[in-house]
Amino acid sequence: LGMDRVAAKLVEHMALDGADAAPSVIGVFGRWGSGKTHLLNEIGRYLDTVEPSMGSDSARLAVCCFRSWEYEAEGDLAAGMVRALGDERNYPWRGTKPDFSSIRIGRRSVGCAARELGMLVLKSAARSVPHIGPAIAEVLAILDRAKGKEDEELGLCPTATEALHQQMQQLVDGIVGKHGHLVVLVDDLDRCSPPNMVRLFEWFKNHLTCDRVTYILGLDHRMAALAIRGEYEQHLRGGDELMADYGYRYLDKLLELDFEIQPTPGVQPMALDKLDLAFETVRRYTDDALGRDFAGDREIDELLARVPAVWIPRVMIKTIQTYKIALDALLEQAKSTPQLLTSDLAPSFPYWLFLLSMLHHLFAPDEVETFADRRRDDHHPAVRELAGGLDHTDPRSSLKDALGDPGPERPARNQMNYLYRLVREKTPIAFEREVL
Repeated sequence: LGMDRVAAKLVEHMALDGADAAPSVIGVFGRWGSGKTHLLNEIGRYLDTVEPSMGSDSARLAVCCFRSWEYEAEGDLAAGMVRALGDERNYPWRGTKPDFSSIRIGRRSVGCAARELGMLVLKSAARSVPHIGPAIAEVLAILDRAKGKEDEELGLCPTATEALHQQMQQLVDGIVGKHGHLVVLVDDLDRCSPPNMVRLFEWFKNHLTCDRVTYILGLDHRMAALAIRGEYEQHLRGGDELMADYGYRYLDKLLELDFEIQPTPGVQPMALDKLDLAFETVRRYTDDALGRDFAGDREIDELLARVPAVWIPRVMIKTIQTYKIALDALLEQAKSTPQLLTSDLAPSFPYWLFLLSMLHHLFAPDEVETFADRRRDDHHPAVRELAGGLDHTDPRSSLKDALGDPGPERPARNQMNYLYRLVREKTPIAFEREVL
């Protein structure tokens, strides 16, 4: 899908060399299932092959993976991320994995320093604590112990913010050296609760952006903008237009640069290959499974070409997987009831089985059930009810045009209900039982 090219272009914009590399936060945008995790992994693999000139033999390039969803239950993602920096298990690429056994930060190991700082972040960030004076004092005390007597004046930070920032910079210097660079790949952020997500944004903005650190955030920016709007809504004054725009402007200020993954119809052969189906198209796979052409085979090709919502990699993979299992179950049932394929079902049943498999992963099951339960002559109203209320920017809205043409003959209601039951149950089912 060209993710390697996107990864290479993104790395081009990262200042990996030199002691003065400014901190940066880069966004990787995409809808659910669009391949953000895959792109982050491609970035890690690409960085594992580059050899930036660090200007010092002790400098290192390190790439850490922070899977934010794993820390959702802890209540503060910033504290979890700091601790993750000190765990060598979060550095999966050998060429960018620091030797934690040889690194000391003051008298502490990297893991110990990260855990201590993580606890301080957790205490300082706790909004439910009315007085954080003790936490500030603890920050200053640890700074003083870590820096040594010759740098005692550095422990006299006027604010907790500066204390935390210095401690964070010290941790980064320990991991990558004074001239090295740390890249943190932050994944699954849009799966976290809105308060946790926005709080981490605030920490990026105020505390965690240190020299020679690049954060790359994989998220659905639409969900992130809604979360930001929800968290700050009570503090804003203005009309609906201002409220809708605020989340995007917040992200625009936070991020130095963003890359967005756009859907592409080329995802179909990738999904078939991932599912070990040696066919270029779903149509060819279906012909092979049935041993013949079927009514509606051309319309499957057109459906896949005209509905961008199914071009999202995870949607395509799950749709084809569901379709295959449901079709296998139907063919298994046909062994004992041969009339299932010759008279019980309309000749176009494979098209409708695939369509229902796709809708099952795009809409709520009850909505698809209502669509399937329509009378044969109610097809167009059913399509309008399913996709008519969607904004034109929603890729699912294209169903109104893709399903607006007559297309293959729509099966009778009992046949459609039988097909959708196959999609949901994925086991052989007697058609007569569905009729009853």
